Formats: sequence, structure tokens, C-alpha cells
Amino acid sequence: MSKTKPNAARIAATEPLTAHRPADPMAACNVCGQLAEKGLQLYVECDERDRPLPQPGSLLFIGIGHGACSKAVTAHPRLYVDSQGLPGSFPKLCGPCVLRDGLSCNHKKLKANGGPGLVVTREPGFMGMICSRGRGGCHDLNKDRAFVKCEGRCTLRLVASGAGA
Repeated sequence: MSKTKPNAARIAATEPLTAHRPADPMAACNVCGQLAEKGLQLYVECDERDRPLPQPGSLLFIGIGHGACSKAVTAHPRLYVDSQGLPGSFPKLCGPCVLRDGLSCNHKKLKANGGPGLVVTREPGFMGMICSRGRGGCHDLNKDRAFVKCEGRCTLRLVASGAGA
């Protein structure tokens, strides 16, 4: 059974799934609000013409293994596409980092913050692209490799001790 794509007016009129995200979207699944014990999968919300919207406001985090939440994303009139994230929103790295502010990274080495650059490593895998004629086009083999290490990741916050403690 094939599903007919809704028209642009219907998509624009439908409330996006990102409308009710928690204050910290990386704390739990953004659809059901439950903790994501297996981690989070990141999606980017698209406009009524299926173009990805600007980040970070368009990011939607879904719990891995949350079948009903994944179905809600697929059934929604608005398109949500897989994403690996940007510094501050990498699902496997940035959640517990104390240098994260919302969905942004405040590390002094990050180029966006005026630094020389922050090294972020992807999981090992084959690097390259497969291109074919017709509908398939090109497929970037790197896009499915998750970011697994960040040189600036810091999960411990230093707390000043009081006098006499």
C-alpha cells in the first residue's frame, strides 16, 4: 500500500513534532518524553517543500528502540531526515558534556567560537561515495558513520569547595 504525500498547505498547517520538545532535547525522547536507554537518533525537520530547516531549532531526538515514536515520525505529514548532528548536538557525544549549552558547543577550540578547530572522530568504516545513474544518485558512505570521540568532551564539572570543607 502506497502512502500519498500530503500537499504543501497541509504540511505547513500541521504542528511539527519539535513544537513540544523538552527544555533539554538531548535528555529524553522528544516524542514520548521517556529516557532513551539505548541512546538517541537525530532527525532534522523539513519545511513543506521537504527542505531541511535551520538547526538547532529543527532537531528532533528519538529514542533508539522506541518503535511507536519512530512510527510517529514516519507517519507525520512533515518530512524528518536522519542527521549526525553538529557540535553541541551529536547524540552519542554531546548529551552529558558540560561545554554544551542547549544544542550548541561552547568549547574554545571550536572554529565557530574563534578557535583553531576541535577534533571530532567518526567510527571506523569505509570512506567513499557510490554514484549511480537514475533515481539513486550518489550515496555518501560516511554519513552513516556516527561521531564517537571529541577531544574537548568534558563530563565532569569542577565545583569549588567551601572554606573548612
